[in-house]
Amino acid sequence: MVRLLPDAAGSLHSPVFLEPPVDIASLYLPFVHVPNAFDADDDSLVYELAVPMQGVGELVPNYSWPNQIVPNPENQISLDPATGKFTWDAPQAPGHYCIAIVVRAYRNGILVEETRRDLFIEVSELANTPPVLVLIPDISEDEIVEVTVGQIVQIQAIATDPDPGQTLTLTASGDFLKIFSGKSHICSEFQHGYVFWTVKSEHVRTQPHQILFKAKDDFLGDGFAATRIVRFRASEVVGVWGANPDLSGLHIFPNPNAGTFMVELPEPASAGLTFRIVGITGQVLRDQVVQSGITTQTVQADGLPSGLYFLQVVSNGKVLATERFVKQ
Repeated sequence: MVRLLPDAAGSLHSPVFLEPPVDIASLYLPFVHVPNAFDADDDSLVYELAVPMQGVGELVPNYSWPNQIVPNPENQISLDPATGKFTWDAPQAPGHYCIAIVVRAYRNGILVEETRRDLFIEVSELANTPPVLVLIPDISEDEIVEVTVGQIVQIQAIATDPDPGQTLTLTASGDFLKIFSGKSHICSEFQHGYVFWTVKSEHVRTQPHQILFKAKDDFLGDGFAATRIVRFRASEVVGVWGANPDLSGLHIFPNPNAGTFMVELPEPASAGLTFRIVGITGQVLRDQVVQSGITTQTVQADGLPSGLYFLQVVSNGKVLATERFVKQ
Protein backbone atom coordinates (compact mmCIF):
# COMPACT_ATOMS: atom_id res chain seq x y z
CA MET A 1 0.00 0.00 0.00
CA VAL A 2 1.33 3.44 -0.97
CA ARG A 3 0.10 6.71 0.55
CA LEU A 4 1.15 9.99 -1.05
CA LEU A 5 1.12 13.02 1.24
CA PRO A 6 0.41 16.68 0.32
CA ASP A 7 4.12 17.46 0.07
CA ALA A 8 4.70 14.65 -2.45
CA ALA A 9 4.62 16.96 -5.49
CA GLY A 10 7.44 15.98 -7.79
CA SER A 11 7.64 12.41 -6.45
CA LEU A 12 8.08 10.22 -9.52
CA HIS A 13 8.92 6.92 -7.87
CA SER A 14 7.70 5.06 -4.81
CA PRO A 15 10.14 2.85 -2.88
CA VAL A 16 10.68 -0.56 -4.48
CA PHE A 17 11.29 -3.66 -2.32
CA LEU A 18 14.05 -5.81 -3.79
CA GLU A 19 13.44 -8.88 -1.61
CA PRO A 20 10.29 -11.09 -1.50
CA PRO A 21 7.84 -10.68 1.44
CA VAL A 22 7.70 -14.37 2.46
CA ASP A 23 10.29 -16.12 4.64
CA ILE A 24 10.75 -19.09 6.98
CA ALA A 25 12.23 -19.34 10.47
CA SER A 26 13.09 -22.06 12.95
CA LEU A 27 12.18 -22.35 16.58
CA TYR A 28 14.85 -21.05 18.97
CA LEU A 29 17.15 -19.73 16.20
CA PRO A 30 17.65 -16.04 15.33
CA PHE A 31 15.70 -14.92 12.27
CA VAL A 32 16.66 -11.98 10.03
CA HIS A 33 14.81 -10.44 7.08
CA VAL A 34 15.81 -7.37 5.04
CA PRO A 35 13.20 -5.98 2.59
CA ASN A 36 15.92 -3.86 0.91
CA ALA A 37 13.87 -0.92 -0.34
CA PHE A 38 15.16 1.62 -2.86
CA ASP A 39 13.81 5.05 -3.82
CA ALA A 40 14.86 6.36 -7.25
CA ASP A 41 13.94 9.94 -6.22
CA ASP A 42 16.85 9.94 -3.72
CA ASP A 43 14.44 10.45 -0.83
CA SER A 44 15.59 9.47 2.65
CA LEU A 45 13.95 6.21 3.75
CA VAL A 46 13.05 5.33 7.33
CA TYR A 47 11.67 1.90 8.29
CA GLU A 48 9.13 1.26 11.05
CA LEU A 49 7.16 -1.75 12.31
CA ALA A 50 3.38 -1.50 12.06
CA VAL A 51 0.28 -3.57 12.76
CA PRO A 52 -0.94 -5.35 9.59
CA MET A 53 -4.23 -4.28 8.00
CA GLN A 54 -7.18 -6.54 7.22
CA GLY A 55 -8.87 -4.00 4.97
CA VAL A 56 -8.60 -0.44 3.70
CA GLY A 57 -7.99 1.73 6.74
CA GLU A 58 -8.73 -1.19 9.08
CA LEU A 59 -6.03 -2.65 11.32
CA VAL A 60 -6.08 -6.31 12.39
CA PRO A 61 -8.02 -6.32 15.71
CA ASN A 62 -6.43 -7.76 18.86
CA TYR A 63 -3.13 -8.13 17.04
CA SER A 64 -0.19 -9.71 18.89
CA TRP A 65 3.43 -9.05 17.96
CA PRO A 66 5.66 -12.11 17.40
CA ASN A 67 7.50 -11.49 20.68
CA GLN A 68 4.16 -11.56 22.53
CA ILE A 69 3.66 -15.22 21.60
CA VAL A 70 5.26 -17.16 24.49
CA PRO A 71 6.92 -13.99 25.80
CA ASN A 72 10.25 -14.41 27.58
CA PRO A 73 13.72 -12.82 27.57
CA GLU A 74 14.74 -15.12 24.66
CA ASN A 75 11.95 -13.73 22.45
CA GLN A 76 12.80 -10.23 21.17
CA ILE A 77 12.14 -8.35 17.91
CA SER A 78 13.75 -5.21 16.48
CA LEU A 79 13.87 -3.22 13.24
CA ASP A 80 16.79 -1.03 12.13
CA PRO A 81 15.17 2.23 10.93
CA ALA A 82 18.06 2.97 8.53
CA THR A 83 18.57 -0.42 6.81
CA GLY A 84 15.20 -2.11 7.36
CA LYS A 85 16.84 -5.16 8.96
CA PHE A 86 14.20 -7.02 10.99
CA THR A 87 15.59 -9.33 13.68
CA TRP A 88 13.64 -11.87 15.72
CA ASP A 89 15.75 -13.54 18.39
CA ALA A 90 14.19 -16.02 18.64
CA PRO A 91 10.78 -17.60 17.79
CA GLN A 92 9.34 -19.63 20.64
CA ALA A 93 6.20 -21.17 19.09
CA PRO A 94 5.49 -22.67 15.65
CA GLY A 95 2.92 -21.05 13.39
CA HIS A 96 2.30 -18.46 10.71
CA TYR A 97 3.16 -14.87 11.64
CA CYS A 98 2.56 -11.58 9.89
CA ILE A 99 4.09 -8.17 10.53
CA ALA A 100 3.88 -4.96 8.54
CA ILE A 101 6.85 -2.77 7.64
CA VAL A 102 6.23 0.87 6.79
CA VAL A 103 8.81 2.78 4.76
CA ARG A 104 8.56 6.54 5.12
CA ALA A 105 10.18 8.71 2.44
CA TYR A 106 11.49 12.14 3.47
CA ARG A 107 12.57 14.95 1.15
CA ASN A 108 14.44 17.90 2.67
CA GLY A 109 13.25 16.70 6.07
CA ILE A 110 9.57 16.63 5.02
CA LEU A 111 7.56 13.40 4.96
CA VAL A 112 6.27 12.95 1.39
CA GLU A 113 5.26 9.31 1.10
CA GLU A 114 4.52 6.12 3.01
CA THR A 115 4.74 2.57 1.66
CA ARG A 116 3.43 -0.37 3.67
CA ARG A 117 4.11 -4.06 3.02
CA ASP A 118 3.30 -7.20 4.97
CA LEU A 119 5.92 -9.83 5.76
CA PHE A 120 4.75 -13.42 6.24
CA ILE A 121 6.95 -15.70 8.37
CA GLU A 122 6.43 -19.44 8.74
CA VAL A 123 7.97 -20.82 11.95
CA SER A 124 8.64 -24.55 12.35
CA GLU A 125 10.88 -26.73 14.45
CA LEU A 126 13.50 -27.64 11.87
CA ALA A 127 16.74 -29.58 12.29
CA ASN A 128 18.73 -27.21 10.14
CA THR A 129 21.59 -24.77 10.67
CA PRO A 130 21.74 -21.49 8.73
CA PRO A 131 24.70 -20.92 6.38
CA VAL A 132 27.69 -18.81 7.36
CA LEU A 133 28.34 -15.75 5.18
CA VAL A 134 31.63 -13.81 5.15
CA LEU A 135 32.45 -10.68 3.13
CA ILE A 136 35.90 -9.55 1.99
CA PRO A 137 36.51 -6.79 2.92
CA ASP A 138 34.56 -7.19 6.15
CA ILE A 139 32.42 -4.03 6.14
CA SER A 140 30.33 -3.25 9.22
CA GLU A 141 26.58 -2.91 8.66
CA ASP A 142 26.73 0.32 10.70
CA GLU A 143 29.26 1.86 8.29
CA ILE A 144 28.53 3.90 5.16
CA VAL A 145 31.54 3.64 2.84
CA GLU A 146 32.27 6.80 0.86
CA VAL A 147 33.15 6.15 -2.81
CA THR A 148 33.87 8.48 -5.73
CA VAL A 149 33.17 8.57 -9.45
CA GLY A 150 35.69 6.42 -11.28
CA GLN A 151 36.36 4.17 -8.30
CA ILE A 152 36.05 0.39 -8.59
CA VAL A 153 34.29 -1.35 -5.71
CA GLN A 154 34.99 -5.06 -5.33
CA ILE A 155 33.35 -7.27 -2.69
CA GLN A 156 33.84 -11.00 -2.35
CA ALA A 157 31.19 -13.10 -0.61
CA ILE A 158 32.05 -16.57 0.73
CA ALA A 159 29.31 -18.85 2.07
CA THR A 160 29.58 -22.22 3.79
CA ASP A 161 27.02 -24.56 5.34
CA PRO A 162 27.74 -26.86 8.30
CA ASP A 163 24.93 -29.27 7.38
CA PRO A 164 25.95 -32.22 5.15
CA GLY A 165 24.59 -32.62 1.64
CA GLN A 166 23.02 -29.18 1.23
CA THR A 167 23.38 -26.82 -1.73
CA LEU A 168 23.85 -23.09 -1.26
CA THR A 169 22.51 -20.29 -3.42
CA LEU A 170 24.32 -16.97 -3.12
CA THR A 171 22.69 -13.74 -4.31
CA ALA A 172 23.23 -9.99 -4.05
CA SER A 173 20.52 -7.37 -4.59
CA GLY A 174 20.88 -3.61 -4.90
CA ASP A 175 19.44 -0.77 -6.95
CA PHE A 176 22.49 -0.52 -9.23
CA LEU A 177 23.33 -4.23 -9.42
CA LYS A 178 22.47 -7.07 -11.66
CA ILE A 179 21.65 -9.88 -9.25
CA PHE A 180 24.28 -12.61 -9.36
CA SER A 181 23.69 -16.13 -8.18
CA GLY A 182 25.35 -19.50 -8.17
CA LYS A 183 25.20 -22.88 -6.51
CA SER A 184 27.86 -24.74 -4.61
CA HIS A 185 28.50 -28.48 -4.93
CA ILE A 186 28.22 -29.79 -1.38
CA CYS A 187 28.31 -28.23 2.05
CA SER A 188 32.00 -28.85 2.58
CA GLU A 189 32.89 -26.62 -0.36
CA PHE A 190 32.77 -22.84 -0.53
CA GLN A 191 30.26 -20.82 -2.53
CA HIS A 192 31.92 -17.69 -3.92
CA GLY A 193 30.38 -14.55 -5.37
CA TYR A 194 31.84 -11.24 -6.45
CA VAL A 195 30.34 -7.79 -6.89
CA PHE A 196 32.23 -5.39 -9.15
CA TRP A 197 30.91 -1.84 -9.31
CA THR A 198 32.39 0.99 -11.35
CA VAL A 199 31.07 4.17 -9.72
CA LYS A 200 29.62 6.45 -12.40
CA SER A 201 28.09 9.92 -12.37
CA GLU A 202 24.56 8.50 -12.48
CA HIS A 203 25.25 6.71 -9.18
CA VAL A 204 25.86 9.97 -7.30
CA ARG A 205 23.12 10.57 -4.72
CA THR A 206 22.65 11.91 -1.22
CA GLN A 207 21.29 8.67 0.20
CA PRO A 208 23.49 5.55 0.43
CA HIS A 209 23.27 2.63 -1.97
CA GLN A 210 22.51 -0.60 -0.12
CA ILE A 211 23.59 -4.09 -1.18
CA LEU A 212 22.06 -7.14 0.47
CA PHE A 213 24.10 -10.35 0.25
CA LYS A 214 22.17 -13.55 0.96
CA ALA A 215 23.35 -17.16 1.25
CA LYS A 216 20.46 -19.62 1.31
CA ASP A 217 20.49 -23.40 1.73
CA ASP A 218 18.00 -25.81 0.14
CA PHE A 219 16.73 -27.53 3.29
CA LEU A 220 13.23 -28.88 2.49
CA GLY A 221 13.20 -26.72 -0.62
CA ASP A 222 12.83 -23.32 1.07
CA GLY A 223 15.92 -23.26 3.24
CA PHE A 224 17.47 -20.89 5.76
CA ALA A 225 19.36 -17.75 4.83
CA ALA A 226 22.29 -15.76 6.18
CA THR A 227 22.40 -12.07 5.21
CA ARG A 228 24.89 -9.20 5.21
CA ILE A 229 24.24 -5.53 4.40
CA VAL A 230 26.81 -3.12 2.99
CA ARG A 231 26.16 0.55 2.19
CA PHE A 232 27.97 3.02 -0.06
CA ARG A 233 27.53 6.75 -0.70
CA ALA A 234 28.77 7.97 -4.08
CA SER A 235 30.09 11.50 -4.64
CA GLU A 236 31.26 13.46 -7.69
CA VAL A 237 34.93 13.56 -6.67
CA VAL A 238 36.90 11.75 -9.36
CA GLY A 239 39.08 8.73 -8.54
CA VAL A 240 42.86 8.41 -8.74
CA TRP A 241 43.50 7.30 -12.31
CA GLY A 242 43.06 10.18 -14.78
CA ALA A 243 40.87 13.25 -14.69
CA ASN A 244 37.76 11.33 -15.74
CA PRO A 245 38.66 7.63 -15.89
CA ASP A 246 36.58 5.25 -17.96
CA LEU A 247 37.78 1.76 -17.09
CA SER A 248 35.05 -0.03 -19.00
CA GLY A 249 37.50 -0.37 -21.91
CA LEU A 250 39.89 -2.65 -20.01
CA HIS A 251 40.34 -5.71 -22.21
CA ILE A 252 42.07 -9.08 -21.74
CA PHE A 253 42.89 -11.23 -24.78
CA PRO A 254 42.98 -14.07 -25.48
CA ASN A 255 40.53 -15.12 -22.80
CA PRO A 256 40.63 -18.04 -22.00
CA ASN A 257 44.39 -18.36 -22.42
CA ALA A 258 47.20 -20.85 -21.85
CA GLY A 259 49.10 -18.69 -19.35
CA THR A 260 50.16 -15.65 -21.42
CA PHE A 261 47.76 -12.86 -22.34
CA MET A 262 47.62 -9.18 -23.28
CA VAL A 263 45.97 -6.43 -21.26
CA GLU A 264 44.71 -3.38 -23.13
CA LEU A 265 44.15 -0.25 -21.02
CA PRO A 266 41.60 2.44 -21.95
CA GLU A 267 44.28 5.15 -21.55
CA PRO A 268 48.09 5.31 -21.15
CA ALA A 269 49.32 3.87 -17.86
CA SER A 270 50.48 6.29 -15.19
CA ALA A 271 53.62 5.73 -13.11
CA GLY A 272 53.26 3.24 -10.25
CA LEU A 273 50.54 1.12 -11.88
CA THR A 274 50.56 -2.64 -11.18
CA PHE A 275 48.76 -5.64 -12.65
CA ARG A 276 47.82 -8.08 -9.89
CA ILE A 277 46.57 -11.64 -10.37
CA VAL A 278 44.15 -12.75 -7.64
CA GLY A 279 42.78 -16.25 -7.03
CA ILE A 280 39.11 -17.16 -6.66
CA THR A 281 39.35 -17.09 -2.85
CA GLY A 282 40.95 -13.63 -2.85
CA GLN A 283 44.62 -14.56 -2.39
CA VAL A 284 47.17 -12.40 -4.22
CA LEU A 285 49.21 -14.68 -6.50
CA ARG A 286 51.56 -12.29 -8.29
CA ASP A 287 52.19 -8.63 -9.17
CA GLN A 288 53.62 -7.18 -12.36
CA VAL A 289 54.68 -3.55 -12.73
CA VAL A 290 53.10 -1.79 -15.70
CA GLN A 291 55.37 0.21 -17.97
CA SER A 292 54.49 3.91 -17.73
CA GLY A 293 52.83 5.38 -20.83
CA ILE A 294 51.86 2.09 -22.49
CA THR A 295 48.30 1.00 -23.35
CA THR A 296 49.01 -2.70 -24.00
CA GLN A 297 51.21 -5.07 -22.00
CA THR A 298 51.81 -8.81 -21.80
CA VAL A 299 51.00 -10.56 -18.51
CA GLN A 300 52.30 -13.97 -17.49
CA ALA A 301 50.06 -16.44 -15.65
CA ASP A 302 52.22 -19.46 -16.46
CA GLY A 303 52.66 -21.97 -13.66
CA LEU A 304 49.18 -21.33 -12.22
CA PRO A 305 46.66 -24.19 -12.19
CA SER A 306 43.84 -24.11 -14.70
CA GLY A 307 40.81 -22.17 -13.49
CA LEU A 308 39.19 -18.77 -12.97
CA TYR A 309 41.30 -15.78 -11.87
CA PHE A 310 40.98 -12.02 -11.52
CA LEU A 311 43.31 -9.37 -12.92
CA GLN A 312 43.34 -6.17 -10.86
CA VAL A 313 44.76 -2.81 -11.89
CA VAL A 314 46.29 -1.34 -8.73
CA SER A 315 47.65 2.17 -8.07
CA ASN A 316 48.98 3.32 -4.69
CA GLY A 317 47.36 0.33 -3.02
CA LYS A 318 43.94 1.12 -4.52
CA VAL A 319 42.18 -1.31 -6.88
CA LEU A 320 41.06 0.72 -9.91
CA ALA A 321 39.70 -2.08 -12.11
CA THR A 322 39.07 -5.81 -12.00
CA GLU A 323 38.57 -8.20 -14.91
CA ARG A 324 38.07 -11.96 -14.94
CA PHE A 325 40.11 -14.39 -17.01
CA VAL A 326 40.36 -18.14 -17.40
CA LYS A 327 43.63 -20.05 -17.58
CA GLN A 328 43.26 -23.28 -19.49
